[in-house]
Amino acid sequence: MDNDFYTMTDAMVLCMKQPGAVAVAFVEMDSGRAIAGDGANNIDLDEVITYFSDFVTYCCNIDCKNTKNTDRQSLAFVEASWSIVITTDNHIHLLYPMTRTAQGLYLYLALNRLIGKIPLSQRCLTDIDEKLYL
Repeated sequence: MDNDFYTMTDAMVLCMKQPGAVAVAFVEMDSGRAIAGDGANNIDLDEVITYFSDFVTYCCNIDCKNTKNTDRQSLAFVEASWSIVITTDNHIHLLYPMTRTAQGLYLYLALNRLIGKIPLSQRCLTDIDEKLYL
């Protein structure tokens, strides 16, 4: 993959290389529909995405309201809270709203709970957000 930018396909391949990666998808925030995805052998991707889409939209709306505050600490908290981590019995679900070229989408990554590395995967999602080219 080129170090200068990632396509959506490159981004999904990179996500699936994360330890314990089970599924990845780019999801529209407004509709909650996956526009691209990979994996999901053990996950009903449609059900999971539908379930979490409203949650992501809700969290993003709260953060957008908080950005009116000019306090630097509040803004740092808003920026740090973009990545949402939800754990279930068998999986870790990472939800990362795209903030640069792919605004209006979020990147969903499911990890096997026993193998997945949250910090490593979050760094991967941040890197993708910075280098994604649509």
